[in-house]
Order: sequence, then structure tokens, then C-alpha cells
Amino acid sequence: MNLETLTAQEIADIVTARLRDGTGCAMSDDGDGTCSYRTESGHRCAVGVFLPDDSSLFWVSGDVGTLRREANEAQEQIVYDFLEKHESLLLDLQSVHDIPDHWSFPLKGKKIKETRFNNEGESILRETLKNHGLIYRKK
Repeated sequence: MNLETLTAQEIADIVTARLRDGTGCAMSDDGDGTCSYRTESGHRCAVGVFLPDDSSLFWVSGDVGTLRREANEAQEQIVYDFLEKHESLLLDLQSVHDIPDHWSFPLKGKKIKETRFNNEGESILRETLKNHGLIYRKK
């Protein structure tokens, strides 16, 4: 993925797809309920998917602004430029992603067998993309 050429719409489409298929949910492996940019088992959150595999930033805790500052400190210029250019959109998508009420989690003996983005999350996602002048693509 070339961070230098990604458009806002392409970012929105990538994040939307990951939210819908459950791969955009990266709860910490220790079960404390916090989201990680990348877990030890390799899951990446909605923003973590844009970090290169060799990035030193996966350990960062916090929002996109914190991640951008750490990218600057770590001299990861391409990541820094990407985060700076798309910070507002990424912050909003991260907010949609980080709210547990936007997710349906697996429950033993229930119909939900995998983590997935729910209808409330979809509604907030649609509004978020609209606010950024982007196209919300239906399922």
C-alpha cells in the first residue's frame, strides 16, 4: 500500500471494508479491552492497517495525533506525512472504530460467531463519511 498516493476515499473504503469484515477490530491480546494499532497476534485496527510491517509505531497508545507525533520522533517520514495529510479523517474513523457499542462480539451459544461491525456503527460511519464529503458504499 503506497501511503503517498492514497486518497481520502480510498482510505475510507479500506477502513469500511475492515470494519465490516471484523479485521479492523484489534483488541489487545491480554484481554483488557483496549484497542491496539497491531496486536501480538497480528490483528490491526482501522488505522493500524496503514502502518508498514516494519514500523516501530505499533506499540504507540493513543489517538492519531499521538501516533503522528511519535512517527515524527521515530523519523518515519512517509507515515508522518500520511497521518498529517489525513489526520482529521483518520481521527474520525478511529473514533467510529474505538466505541465498543459499534461492535458485536462472539457469544457462546449465540448466533454471533465472530466480531463484526453492527448497525449502530454503520450509521455513525455513514454520517462520518458524509461529513468528510466522501461516499458511503452500502454493504
